Amino acid sequence: NPSAADKVFVPFILGMALIESLVIFAFVIAFFNLGNIETNAHRFADAQSSFLRARDSFKRAGHAVLAADCDYSMAYLELRRGRLGDARRGLEYARDSYLEGGKPSGPALCDMDLCELHLRMDACRDAVRLGARALGEMQELDLDYERAKVRLFTGLAHARLGDAGPANEGLVQAEKEL
Repeated sequence: NPSAADKVFVPFILGMALIESLVIFAFVIAFFNLGNIETNAHRFADAQSSFLRARDSFKRAGHAVLAADCDYSMAYLELRRGRLGDARRGLEYARDSYLEGGKPSGPALCDMDLCELHLRMDACRDAVRLGARALGEMQELDLDYERAKVRLFTGLAHARLGDAGPANEGLVQAEKEL
């Protein structure tokens, strides 16, 4: 109806802008997913490039939590590369980003991974400390499997430290939960 053109013009333009922004958002999500695929294919340089592109786009769009997800994935990438120090720094950065972005499970998952990482680095006291912090953060969250993993890591750290009681307690609890 040609007489309705003036009435539908603005809604039409707004609708087109919304569709365009959704398409752009889908491309950014695709870069993030591509980074995960490239990580698993051991194409680490390409994965890092994809994560950085996605993170920068998420930050520009004001999606702090999605940008933090990219930081977390880049830390995992460094872990896969065997760069434990870089992975530790990346997880600490991602943890701070999750705290700023307001994703409650983010810091807990970062602390779980930091606990495991410190155990791998034979920094057992730090692993126990980080495990305790992760367990505290997981109290309110529905992360049963992750909580069991933290108990396993802290139990192993206590065993390496020669703390038989806490080691046994953590390992038995982990076995029950797994």
